[in-house]
Amino acid sequence: MQKQWAPLKSSSPYSRAFTIVELLIVVVVIAILASIVIISYNGISQRAKQSAAASAAEQAAKAVLNFATLNAEVFPTTLPAAGVSNDTNTTYEYAYNNTAKTYCITATFQSVSYYISNASPNPVAGVCPGHLGGGPVGPWTDIAAGSEHSCGIYQGLAYCWGRDYNGALGTGTAGHRLLPTAVSTAGVLAGKTVTDIDAGPTQSCAVADGAAYCWGDNSDGEVGDGTTTNRSTPTAVSTAGVLGGKTVTRVDVGANYACALANGAVYCWGSDGYAGLGNGAGGSSTTPVAVDTSGVLSGKTITSIHAGWRSACAIATDGKAYCWGTSSYGAVGNDPAAGAASPVQIGVNGVLAGKTVTATGGGEFNGCAVASGAAYCWGNGALGNNSYSGSTIPVAVDVSGVLAGKTVTDASIGGQGCVVASGAAYCWGSNTNGSLGNGTNTDSPVPVAVSTAGVLAGKTVTKISTDYYGHTCALASGQAYCWGNGGYGRLGNNVGSSSNIPVQVTNP
Repeated sequence: MQKQWAPLKSSSPYSRAFTIVELLIVVVVIAILASIVIISYNGISQRAKQSAAASAAEQAAKAVLNFATLNAEVFPTTLPAAGVSNDTNTTYEYAYNNTAKTYCITATFQSVSYYISNASPNPVAGVCPGHLGGGPVGPWTDIAAGSEHSCGIYQGLAYCWGRDYNGALGTGTAGHRLLPTAVSTAGVLAGKTVTDIDAGPTQSCAVADGAAYCWGDNSDGEVGDGTTTNRSTPTAVSTAGVLGGKTVTRVDVGANYACALANGAVYCWGSDGYAGLGNGAGGSSTTPVAVDTSGVLSGKTITSIHAGWRSACAIATDGKAYCWGTSSYGAVGNDPAAGAASPVQIGVNGVLAGKTVTATGGGEFNGCAVASGAAYCWGNGALGNNSYSGSTIPVAVDVSGVLAGKTVTDASIGGQGCVVASGAAYCWGSNTNGSLGNGTNTDSPVPVAVSTAGVLAGKTVTKISTDYYGHTCALASGQAYCWGNGGYGRLGNNVGSSSNIPVQVTNP
């Protein structure tokens, strides 16, 4: 008969207690091991973010230095496409001074920032002086408010929305758009990365892979392709002449003309009705012509351009602003209110004297400059100096109120003036349709804060763009926002009505 084995019985009265203690020990050990795993994972994740941010900064710095080597030691005005990561979790801040030969780049990956500068050529944890770093990132890298439409860059592609007058949206199909719609990539933009974009009254232009492309109304040759045929899709700006072999880094659109920055010089095309081409000769051109360098621009390298409706401005390596265009209302900023068929220096003896200009923005009959962290404007209408009378020379934008103690980094002026200061937006002037974005429709001769009670809460504004007919758009923490006149859907939020506070542009 097979023997049956009975389970052993412990003779110790503590055997069950030992089992509970042992279980508790096991639980504690598991918890400790889990904590170690979590800490290790977090550490690995943090190191991965640090590595990504440091690598992004190195890549961008390499591209900047390569550009400078190829362009007479002049730094680019924006980061070259070759130096910008396609990862939408990475954002950049870039500062340079061609006079002092300094640069600094902050790369932020998922709120972790590293920077590289001429003084610190290896990645350093943190941000460049004056940069904000950190914060949420997003896919929008540029935005522009045209007269009745808007355009922006989303993940390296061009999008436009609003009124499609003569093909200004570049979609290839007629019709206004209430939402961002992709600019056609079926032709010359196929496979290209867009790095700069601007929207004018009835046309738009972009930079992609170092070349300029335009579309829309071409009645005055403002598309720059050698014809006067309207274009509903992007068309390459002619490189058969002065742009041949040059690398375009920025393009800006005025009223019936446009200008490009390439290899440290400015080239314009379209109507010269307001002397917008700046070549001193007069006469319109359907292909690019070089802006005159026989005068004040002789021997100077241009680092930035802006084309307003009636006048255009450029910044040279000496940190000075040079403008040209119509005499109307002092739009050029060169007292007395005379026009300039060739560039003239502005602010020689006034409030801009001795200051370094870092940005300019032109409107219909006015303009603004950012210099040494403050804003200065000239021309017709409210200039932000507590007056509506205008000025033929630059005047300081009021800093006794909301701008007190803040550093201005960007400016734009149209029917209203706006600035970015210490990461926030402020506007002044006409408030029809709520174009000041402060929740009212009351005009203001001095800056007021754009509302942050809604979609801009906690966001960092980095760029602002105004139009001539009452709407404004901005980039903030990588997303796009607009306010003011919403006719034709130019606010991009699928609603064709106005808003006196910012609304978020719907992502494509």
